[in-house]
Amino acid sequence: MEKKTLHVVSGLSYRATLNKGLSELGIKDDIVYLPIDLSLHYIPKDFSDTELMQSAMSLNILGLELQEKMVVFNQLKEFVTTDYSNYEKVIVWHGWSAYDLLLLYLMSVLVGDNLYHIDITTCEDYMKKYPSLPYLDMGYVSPNDVYTFNMLSFAKAVTDKEKIEYTNQWNRWKNSTAPYRFSNIYTGVINEYPADFMDKAILKYAKNESKFFILVGKVHKELDCLFISDNIVFNRILELYWEHKLDLFVSLREQS
Repeated sequence: MEKKTLHVVSGLSYRATLNKGLSELGIKDDIVYLPIDLSLHYIPKDFSDTELMQSAMSLNILGLELQEKMVVFNQLKEFVTTDYSNYEKVIVWHGWSAYDLLLLYLMSVLVGDNLYHIDITTCEDYMKKYPSLPYLDMGYVSPNDVYTFNMLSFAKAVTDKEKIEYTNQWNRWKNSTAPYRFSNIYTGVINEYPADFMDKAILKYAKNESKFFILVGKVHKELDCLFISDNIVFNRILELYWEHKLDLFVSLREQS
């Protein structure tokens, strides 16, 4: 029986993007995604149930119940216990965001010599769409991009040297205790950040901005050298509000 190709991405929405894009190319390979964002949540030090459970329990999404965290635990356990040798190629799609790169580092530990990767920033024609951005992540890729630029053709085998480098990176980051890990859009280098790293910007703009989502946008723009979503800024502003460090009563009322 001929072995199949497996594609791996760092999020559920990216799986949908890739599925549609590959379908346009007539490709029906398997696609999986890592069920947790390792740039924000606990990175398991090993693949024991205890560590995987701690990773799943670190999900602090508003309204997420214990049962839903257990679903993530089961998905994560399935992800790390999959026998990837059953595939001819395991292809990790990634840009330079921390969540993309941490997935690549993880897969270097889980997969043998059938590991491949597609660095979307090596597709020159695609990169021309965003001349002002030096590096991108998978969030910028559309299904149309996948087949228009034949991005699958950029798949390269991970070399022995790269595998050692990526494995070392995983061993370094699995011991991270910081609440945030973000990469710089100009270098792709991941750094750790404390929980309050954006608080100064939030409090500065909150003095003169009463509209909640405009406040989010202004703070996000100040952090535009990092791969960071506006949802992260949104959540931190709410945390400061709940901690009584920020008065958002008027702005929250205006949004309702």
